[in-house]
Amino acid sequence: MNIRINNRVVIALCVAALVMPALTDVCHAMDFEELARSATSRLNNGWGYVMNSFCYIVGAGLLIGSLIFAYRKHNRMGSNGGGDGERVAARGGGT
Repeated sequence: MNIRINNRVVIALCVAALVMPALTDVCHAMDFEELARSATSRLNNGWGYVMNSFCYIVGAGLLIGSLIFAYRKHNRMGSNGGGDGERVAARGGGT
């Protein structure tokens, strides 16, 4: 059984074995971990900005809507003429 070994593969493996100790200071697991951490923090910050702007817009809309509703109720526009006190009295009276 003849096993053919390609000379180029042997040379590449030897070069890799000699160069690897020199690269341990340049690229090691901490660098990859730092890259992953920074990418994750950017993604989390972006999602936080999206949620913050969404909640700000929805909250502002709810506040404006409640102010318009209170104004219309105060001026007796768009209601059946009954205020909160009248509703509480009607429930208390059982009607």
